Amino acid sequence: MPYFFNGLEITSDEATRIQQGLDVERLAGFVDHSLIPLPPEEPPTSSVPAAEPEEVDDEPRFECYECGDEGEERYSYYSEYDSQLRCEGCHFEHEDRVADYERRDDLGESIHYYSYRPQPLFMDVNWDAETVVASRRNSGVRGKLYMGFELEVEANDGHRGRIADAFSYAANSRGTVLYLKEDGSLSYGFEIVTHPCTLDYYNAYFPWTEIEKLRSQGVTAWNSRSCGLHIHMSRKAFVNERHLWKFIVFIYKNAEPLIQFAGRNSSYARFSREHFLNFYDFNRNQYSSSTFMKHAKGESRNDDRYTAVNLQPVETIELRFFRPSLRTETVRAALEFCAALHEYTEKLSTKEVLDGALKWPQFRAWVKGKSKYQILDSRIAERFSESADL
Repeated sequence: MPYFFNGLEITSDEATRIQQGLDVERLAGFVDHSLIPLPPEEPPTSSVPAAEPEEVDDEPRFECYECGDEGEERYSYYSEYDSQLRCEGCHFEHEDRVADYERRDDLGESIHYYSYRPQPLFMDVNWDAETVVASRRNSGVRGKLYMGFELEVEANDGHRGRIADAFSYAANSRGTVLYLKEDGSLSYGFEIVTHPCTLDYYNAYFPWTEIEKLRSQGVTAWNSRSCGLHIHMSRKAFVNERHLWKFIVFIYKNAEPLIQFAGRNSSYARFSREHFLNFYDFNRNQYSSSTFMKHAKGESRNDDRYTAVNLQPVETIELRFFRPSLRTETVRAALEFCAALHEYTEKLSTKEVLDGALKWPQFRAWVKGKSKYQILDSRIAERFSESADL
């Protein structure tokens, strides 16, 4: 074992000789003659530096409510207005909009600014328990159709805030089912926006009488050119792209009868196939023409939302061609039309399509006599002046 002598390393032989008193003169200058065993030699260290432990990023993250960008949550901004998180840029733009909105005292407490989008509440009916089923998320079950409508109205007596507040309070008295927004196309009105509901819910629980009451307060819709009625249908309700293809093709093949049924032919909801199918191809940096099937598959979509069918929304498809009304049977007929066409096109076989099933007379015959679409049946008869025995 190696030894130290007076702080110097010596061999074992030298240690023995020192212990035996030899070489005393050579070692006379040493003050400390103690022998200390050398500590064990440490293994040689590698020239390659040891890998540093991998850092784990456990910082909570967020997605901006408006632009969708992601980032660390500590850099997010919370809005007390709608309880959402935004990035810095979107947050301050949002705050400016809110401040501008709050300066306009004629909006009352119920009319939100145009881009207001609360978390959707999906409304359904549990017939076994005779209760309302409300969920923050669409169940995702294929074939379950949820619909939400946007009904634009004009308030002509100069008190839209007061009217809107009273209407919103009464309509939501049994649970929140709708909200109100500004809309740039309106002169002095507001937009009634419903949360997504099934047709069963609309028939059993929706506060239709509150909409009817707006007529007695000077509110208009049918005779106001600035107003429209748009219906959003959940994309998950379509079983596949062929189902959606048949649905879209039916609408564009039957523009004339649908304009008569809906009571509207507007530049805000064009029935032009060319307008619907032309889109801007960013890969080629030019306008290109697509097909109904490519649109249905999501490989392309309409560039302009002012089409009879708007495929721009991610979670829904929007039908924009209905004329608005405060006569609620008209709105309910439009909802039943969407549900009926959804069911009708789902069941059509390829042979039936080739045989002309996507024509209006065939659909009309299918609807007639179906009790669940009774309001639609009556509305079609009324709009086309059909005789009672037709």
